[in-house]
Amino acid sequence: MPEETNSLGENPSMSQFILAHLNALSVNTPEHVQMAVNLVEIDVNGLSKSLYCRDFTENDKPFHLASMSKQFFAAGLLHLIESSNGEKSIEDFVGDYIPSWPEYASQVKLKHLLNHSSGLQEYTNNAFTYLKNTNNPATILRFIKNRNTLIQAPGRLMLYTNTNYVLIAFLIELIAVKSISRFMQETFFEPLRMNNTFIFGGKGKKPKTITNYYSLPRFKFIPAVPTNNDFMPGDGGIYTTLPDLQKWALFLSGKSVLGDRVSSKMMEAIPLEINVPSTYGYGLHIKNSNVWHSGSWNGATSFCRFYKSDGQKPFVWYVALANSDFFEPSRMVSAMKNAYYAFK
Repeated sequence: MPEETNSLGENPSMSQFILAHLNALSVNTPEHVQMAVNLVEIDVNGLSKSLYCRDFTENDKPFHLASMSKQFFAAGLLHLIESSNGEKSIEDFVGDYIPSWPEYASQVKLKHLLNHSSGLQEYTNNAFTYLKNTNNPATILRFIKNRNTLIQAPGRLMLYTNTNYVLIAFLIELIAVKSISRFMQETFFEPLRMNNTFIFGGKGKKPKTITNYYSLPRFKFIPAVPTNNDFMPGDGGIYTTLPDLQKWALFLSGKSVLGDRVSSKMMEAIPLEINVPSTYGYGLHIKNSNVWHSGSWNGATSFCRFYKSDGQKPFVWYVALANSDFFEPSRMVSAMKNAYYAFK
């Protein structure tokens, strides 16, 4: 059975409520098809504690966050901007950093990548042709250069496109003059002591990760076959664990050793250029005080949610990870949120 690390003595009613929902969502699934969850509360002094945590059986192996990874790469680009002493801005044109940038996309700015309003076409629809068997974000340029038009004028509407965030990973490499894996390791993972979090890079041996499963009718499951594209950084590519995600939650709360210079800006959506409310910012969906993101790729599914803190109340982070597309982690997060407000 998955490892349950919560203390039933602290709040047994909350724990039992969450466990009941977790078991209900797992009815008729084999033991190796699992969901891992964590409900984290961070007080105003930065004390982080898990109110309920249930991990995977394979908890010694990292899990692929898929699109939930986007917030990490947005934080990376924002860090470079904030550290530039005003020399860089989200208002900069992408072409300022890429000399061979195509003319048809000349008006695309960094902010348009971040809030998914660039109008660039979706690379995953053509990944087999343009990015076959690769995890190098630089190869996204080949796809972009082989297009000749945008879907819309930049900044008009939020059109979620994975191309934007693979390009962000490539831009980080250009600006930082180092690989995306090394940059993220030095900038975030090492200072936050996220010792089991990584981005795969290079041509080395593929790391051992949690096995994911595709669901078939009548509760049958088959293992997902790993591919090199699983490791493409930017739109996905973060491999981590529940304990490390708790450290990332501390970063988002602004109470980590890295302070709140970057994380505070991540709490706001980036405005669009027409009179339509923006609901996406730095790798996160944002609506009023509600902030979240999901992920799904090759059998792995994920969902996190938190609410902006006014500094007077605890920062509460809910996350659910599943090693099969059978589950809907967002439902489990909703159950944890209901439990927190009902029993806390």
